[in-house]
Amino acid sequence: MLKILFQPYPYISDVKSNIRFHLWIGLFVAFFLIVFQPFGSDLWITEYKLLKLLGYGLISFLVPTLFFFLRNVIFDKTDIETKYVVWHEIVWYLLILLSIALGNLIYAFFLGINSISFTSFFITVGIVISIGIFPVFASILIKHQNYLAINQKAAIGLEKNLHDIQTKETEENTQNQNTTKLNFIAENEKDNLTIEASDLVYIESQDNYSAFYFQKDGQLKKELLRGSLKRFESQISAPYVTRCHRRYVVNLGKVEHIKGNAQGYQITLNNNFTVIPVSRNYTSQISQLLDK
Repeated sequence: MLKILFQPYPYISDVKSNIRFHLWIGLFVAFFLIVFQPFGSDLWITEYKLLKLLGYGLISFLVPTLFFFLRNVIFDKTDIETKYVVWHEIVWYLLILLSIALGNLIYAFFLGINSISFTSFFITVGIVISIGIFPVFASILIKHQNYLAINQKAAIGLEKNLHDIQTKETEENTQNQNTTKLNFIAENEKDNLTIEASDLVYIESQDNYSAFYFQKDGQLKKELLRGSLKRFESQISAPYVTRCHRRYVVNLGKVEHIKGNAQGYQITLNNNFTVIPVSRNYTSQISQLLDK
C-alpha cells in the first residue's frame, strides 16, 4: 500500500480541470451540510440558514482555487511535472483542507457562530477533515488508477507500432543508403552542428543552451549550442525526431521501450538506458505520429 505513495502522479496545471475538481469539492461540502446538517447545525436557528450553509461550500471551492493559482506562480512546472508523486498530491490537499478550515473559521466568526481561537480552529479542522478527507483521498486514488490503466494500455500499443516503424526504416535505409542530415544553427547565427538524423539520440534544454546527444564512432557524444529548444525544434526535418516534453526532443528511432504511468509515458533509449519523460501535453502528438 505504501508503494503507491511514491508512484508518479499527474501534475495537472490546466485551469479548467482544476476549477471543475474544486467545484466538485465545494458542491459536495454544501450538499453534505445542507442535507445532513451535522455538528449541531441542525439546532442552528437563524435566517437564511441554507444560504449560510452554502457559504461553507463556496469557501471550499474558492480556497483550493486560490491555492492552485499561487502554486502555478511559485513552482517551476518543468521540474515538478516529472517529480510529482501521489504523496505530494495528498500533502497538497491536506494543506488545502487546513486552509479551508481557517477560511470556515473566519466565515463562522463573521456569522457570529464562534470566536477565533486555537480551540475553535482545531475543532473546525476536525470538522473539515472529517467531511473532506474521504472524497479528496478517494478522488486522488481513483484518478491515479484510471490514468495508470489508460497509459499502460496505450504504451503497449505504441511500443508495438514503434518497433514496426523502426524495422521498416532500417530496411529502407539499408536499401537506399540515404541519410537525412540535420543542421542546427545557434542563436548567434554562427555556431552550428550537423548531425545525421539516424545518429541523433535526443536534445535536452539546459537553461539558455540546448544539449545535443548523438552517436559518433560507437560512442555517445554531447555538444552544446546556445538557443532554446523551440528554436532547434523548428530546424528539424526528420519525421520521427519530435518534441516529447518541455525539456526534451527525442529520436523515436532510438527508443528501446515505452512504459506507461499515471503521468503519461516514460521512454527508455537504447543508449545507456537513458529514461526520458513524455509529458501529458505531448502524449497525443507521440500517439498520432506512431499510429501513422
